[in-house]
Amino acid sequence: AVAPGRQTSRGSQDSADSSNYSGMGLRSGPVFLDAEGIKRRIKASLGKKGGALPNYYKDQGVFQAMARSQIFDQSMLAFIAFNSIWIAVETDCFSAADSDERWNTAAQVIRYMFSAVFTYEWLVRFGALRHKTDTFKDYWFVLDSLLVFGDL
Repeated sequence: AVAPGRQTSRGSQDSADSSNYSGMGLRSGPVFLDAEGIKRRIKASLGKKGGALPNYYKDQGVFQAMARSQIFDQSMLAFIAFNSIWIAVETDCFSAADSDERWNTAAQVIRYMFSAVFTYEWLVRFGALRHKTDTFKDYWFVLDSLLVFGDL
């Protein structure tokens, strides 16, 4: 017995062709994906605006200029890193058992400073938006909003 569509020992094609496979739910057509088509779709999507928040900023104004600034982005990343380090230091060094009021006051002032900086960042980014409803299009901004308002 020869599998359908295979050549017999005499070199002739078996009477069953590939159309017999369609009844089994198998697709006939190319085996490999259209690589060129995939490349074209990727290149076309690269030119489109995505969901990143800067795509929704105004074209003019002080807030949009600040929000688009690399210095602003890098300084906010630095504050995030310092805040992470501060949380680790505060957790490790300051406990409820510490009764030194001077250090507890300093820790609270530093926490307020971080809250003020992150609120300032949120206000700048919110002020830079063309339409305020665009805040829901960027999930990082939604997360930042929850963290800032939860901290206040």
